Amino acid sequence: MQHKIDGIGQGLQPFGAEVGAGHRPRHSRSKRVTLIAAFRTKEGIAICADSQETVPRDDGYEDRRTVQKIAPITTDKYQVVIAGSGDAALIEGFIILAERRIKADTDPASIKRVLTVIEDELGKFYVRHSEEITAYSIKLFIAAACLTTKEYEVWVTENQYLRPLRDAELIGYDATMYWVTTERLYQKDMTLSQAVLASVYVMVVGEESSNYIKGPFSLAVVRENGIWMEDSGYIDTLQNNLKEFEAYASQILLACADSSIHSSALQAAIERYAKIARTIHEKHIDLIANQIFEKDPRTFMSSIPKLPLGLLIELSPDGKPRVRHDVNGIE
Repeated sequence: MQHKIDGIGQGLQPFGAEVGAGHRPRHSRSKRVTLIAAFRTKEGIAICADSQETVPRDDGYEDRRTVQKIAPITTDKYQVVIAGSGDAALIEGFIILAERRIKADTDPASIKRVLTVIEDELGKFYVRHSEEITAYSIKLFIAAACLTTKEYEVWVTENQYLRPLRDAELIGYDATMYWVTTERLYQKDMTLSQAVLASVYVMVVGEESSNYIKGPFSLAVVRENGIWMEDSGYIDTLQNNLKEFEAYASQILLACADSSIHSSALQAAIERYAKIARTIHEKHIDLIANQIFEKDPRTFMSSIPKLPLGLLIELSPDGKPRVRHDVNGIE
């Protein structure tokens, strides 16, 4: 895994272009002191970003505002997401130009073609704004999916060039803690669902340890069937579930490593944790099932599996779901 790179839903939501910012006076340009995490798997790629932007004030203090840092673009051939850290005006300006180029392109669709178009536009942008970029700097994740060819990729900017995302990377607030967390979570054989959880967990650690990283979080899942923006309610559920598990996981970690306790005491602690973990897991499944049934389950679409295969769910007369967690549905 590459280390220390500079800089850093519940259902399908419609794509829409982010509105770009106009000219800002130099002293008040906002900076995306952000954290964005991306994890690659064999099934696809998960990208999660926080939503806080820092705006310097004339009096030397800073204001914070919430922005959508994952900016989706869609055309009849491509779906593209650009997520960036650095000067907000430069990032928003490039998003506008990239969208124009992608929508105007008439060549046959392919992931290689969209790479060529975006990299060419990025090179022109660097030439046009060389002084500003030198002063403020930007770093981008750029994701693209070509539905007709079932291709997808996520690239990372290296100045005006693009390279494919490595196993798991961060851009934005470059703290060692977040890199260590990312490296501990990443596994070569992890599933896409686990990559989603890992990317959200990095954000949770960031929010708990820095005033510059705040939710709500945005989550994009990139795979052969397109780019999916996850619902905010689903992301909140993942956050809360991860925090709840973390407290108990820390206890079992210390118990397992504690050579001063008898093995029978460790076994009892593990059994207690197993019961607690199952209870939390089932509660989480219940929450997700209710979120799904708040929508129309007949038209529900999702980027990743959110419930176990073959799970039995009963509907009460008022339409509320009841999950049967036992395999046979008879407990």
